[in-house]
Amino acid sequence: MALFVGLTDRPVIATLVGSAFGAVANYWLQHRLAFPDADIYARTFFRYLASCVLAWSANVSFFFLLTRVVHFPIITAQVVTTALVAGLNFVVYKRLVFHEKNS
Repeated sequence: MALFVGLTDRPVIATLVGSAFGAVANYWLQHRLAFPDADIYARTFFRYLASCVLAWSANVSFFFLLTRVVHFPIITAQVVTTALVAGLNFVVYKRLVFHEKNS
């Protein structure tokens, strides 16, 4: 996100692009490290994509509210947004995306 903030004067766009890049690496890491007993990739991939839409929407919404409505500094808003979305993602991943095999 910091790289994109440096490239544009639109921090909401920067956080959206940064979260998209993070999603690519996150899927593999979650499947391998956090939920190693998860169902096969073919079954989890589309659920993961749906969770990304939810996460991206939450990310942009929280960041927009914190920077434009509450007027937090960009760094503070991104730290708070990241914490909120990380908590949301873990719950969604555990309950909906990375089901254990045969469950």
